[in-house]
Amino acid sequence: MSDRKPTPKAIDRLALKYERLKTAIEKAQEEAREPKRQLILLATAWGAITRRARKSFRLDGLERYILATYGESSEIRKDAVQKLQLELVCLNRGRLFRQLFRPDLRYVSVPGAAAAIRKVPRDQRRHIIRLYRACFLTQPQSPSLKVEKQRPATAPGRRLAAIAAQESA
Repeated sequence: MSDRKPTPKAIDRLALKYERLKTAIEKAQEEAREPKRQLILLATAWGAITRRARKSFRLDGLERYILATYGESSEIRKDAVQKLQLELVCLNRGRLFRQLFRPDLRYVSVPGAAAAIRKVPRDQRRHIIRLYRACFLTQPQSPSLKVEKQRPATAPGRRLAAIAAQESA
């Protein structure tokens, strides 16, 4: 950025460069859409569920692997939280609310909320759990795709043997 005001010609030149790059990006994204869809379907159909992520499927190639992940988004429903708060007050459990949520212009779930609910007597617990669960809206997200280079095999031929075994299964 310079201290001087740019000339109209300089503005046009930079704007044109931006438009061209933006168009190239949009075209590349459009061209990548179908291979991405195919890779996600392949990983989902033939991939192995990863150890630490139950919603991820990994499929290995010789040089690259693909990882398709199915996630969820979660949001807190303000109306349900307020209903829970009212109900807890009616049950003389108003203090429990602060162990479940904290206001922050919106409500935020408090770590350890499940432990706090477990301390409630059984006769009230089921009702509170039902109201607490109603506070959350969980929706599936479209799957994400990760394609990366394989790490070098530790022993010669090990990678090829693993792929051959995977293909024969």
